[in-house]
Amino acid sequence: SSALDGYQQRDPARAFMQGAALWSAIAAEGLTYTNPPKSFETVGQKTRRPSMILKDGLATCLDTSLLFAAALEAIGLNPALILVDGHCFVGFWVSERTFNNLIETDSAEVRKGLAARELITFETTLVTNRPPSPFEDAIAAAKLRTLESAADEFIAAIDVNRARMAQIRPLASHVESE
Repeated sequence: SSALDGYQQRDPARAFMQGAALWSAIAAEGLTYTNPPKSFETVGQKTRRPSMILKDGLATCLDTSLLFAAALEAIGLNPALILVDGHCFVGFWVSERTFNNLIETDSAEVRKGLAARELITFETTLVTNRPPSPFEDAIAAAKLRTLESAADEFIAAIDVNRARMAQIRPLASHVESE
C-alpha cells in the first residue's frame, strides 16, 4: 500500500518502510548541506522552515532534522530529535511509543530503544550527499553517535509526541504567496 498511515497497521516493518520511503522522497529533492545562517544570537541557531529548505535546497543538520521530524509526524510516526555536542539528527519509533520524558537526557534510553529495534535513528545530513547515501548508511552513522563510548557527547533526545502531549505546538507554516 502507498498509504502513509503511521501505526494504523500495527506493523513495525511497515512503519520502518514509511520512514525509508520518506528518506527516498527527501533525497530526491537534491538538498545541499550548508553552514548555519548568520545570526546575532549568542546561544542557539536560526533554522529554515521546511518550505524554505525545499525552495532553496539548502539545509544544516538542524534544518534536515527538523524537516524529517515534521514529515515523520505528518505521516503519523513519532519522531525524536537527537542532540549531541554540536550536532543534531533524528529518529522515529516503529511502534506507537514515546520516551518517558519529553526531554530525555539519559543516552541509555536511546540505546535501549535501538537495541529493542523499536527506535530507528538516522543521520539526516547524509541526504545531502551526491548521490544521497542509502538509508541504511544513515542509520549506521547515527548508531555510531549513540554508542555508550560516545555518551559524553549526548545532550538530549526531544520526543515530539511528548511535546504535543505537553501542549507544545509547532510554529505556523506560513508560505509566501507567489
